[in-house]
Amino acid sequence: EYGTVGGTATWWYQSRGGLASGLLLVEEELVNRYGDEPRLLIAPMRNLLIAAPFETDRELISWIRDDIAYEDPNGLDLPIFALVDGRLSIDSGPAVYPRATIH
Repeated sequence: EYGTVGGTATWWYQSRGGLASGLLLVEEELVNRYGDEPRLLIAPMRNLLIAAPFETDRELISWIRDDIAYEDPNGLDLPIFALVDGRLSIDSGPAVYPRATIH
């Protein structure tokens, strides 16, 4: 399901039986579901997986994750994941490029 939170695009997948968070183990399925564009992924509950554009503010995506996980008695305490070039990893934040030295 597509929606927005705080003006940011999000894709929500809620499953039965806790399947959604298990998709984090299947990179190919994540690419099929969310496309080739880099995405951030969070799984605040066993049955909920949320994707957002890679450029999403990390404070916003953390707040979404934590707020949902807090409300669920079985909430998960997982990091933010990054899906980039078909590979899933723990997110280390957006790329930071060094500033040019001005003489």
